[in-house]
Amino acid sequence: MRITPPSPNTLLETPRCTACRYLVVALRQAQAAGDSVRESEIQYKIVRHFERAHRT
Repeated sequence: MRITPPSPNTLLETPRCTACRYLVVALRQAQAAGDSVRESEIQYKIVRHFERAHRT
């Protein structure tokens, strides 16, 4: 059974992983700016990062 990465919207408020923290901050900045293209790019990066770095 494969564990699916969390959606970017359901990540913890302060992830322990530095890269996760950076991506979450970038995502929130894109959301605040209303930049939907950048937001979707960052969401993709979060999913990719989670699959590579936190796969069990």
